[in-house]
Amino acid sequence: MWFTFMKSCATIILLLSSLLLFAPSSSASEKLCLEAVQEQRYERLTTVCIDLPHRNRLEKMRRMMSGDFTHYLGTYSWPSEPSRILKQNAESGDPSAQYMYSQLFGTVHKAAAEAWPQHPGNDGEISMDEYNANVRAEADRWLHRAAENGHTLALLETAEAMLLSSYTSKEIDLRDALSIAERANEDNPALAASLINRLKKRISEY
Repeated sequence: MWFTFMKSCATIILLLSSLLLFAPSSSASEKLCLEAVQEQRYERLTTVCIDLPHRNRLEKMRRMMSGDFTHYLGTYSWPSEPSRILKQNAESGDPSAQYMYSQLFGTVHKAAAEAWPQHPGNDGEISMDEYNANVRAEADRWLHRAAENGHTLALLETAEAMLLSSYTSKEIDLRDALSIAERANEDNPALAASLINRLKKRISEY
């Protein structure tokens, strides 16, 4: 059971960070970031809007988790033009924009303890935990909207999160999670197969 739980954790981390961590980022720039959003080439945003220059994957992960990287998306309160346009596209109902806005928002605005004293979200009144909860809530809101609109990765992340939560809560209906994963399976069977199998196994144990 512990191995299954850890395997699930590893899977969702890879789902959330694979585009960000494993793509080259030496071409990141504000101009290219804006162009990619304007052209709705959302698959390029983690490459051109976020600069994680290290080749080492573990170092990229450390930098991402610590907030020690450069991006061109502004701040929570003062978003850049690419961020504003991406959100507008998300609000117009584009599921790809909704998914990418969720991913970028939750990544670039999350505050790390070592950076919190100088973080732009620190106004002296809100705690880091409260700030990060707000960031996560906003990112989750857009992830759910993308999933509702049938975005494959959003569906898989939602179902994966429900699977993980089932190890600590009995309130999770894993049949709902399975139904969500099966929706993703319609578009990408290869990507959804492992999650569906793990959900079925977990349902049998639940």
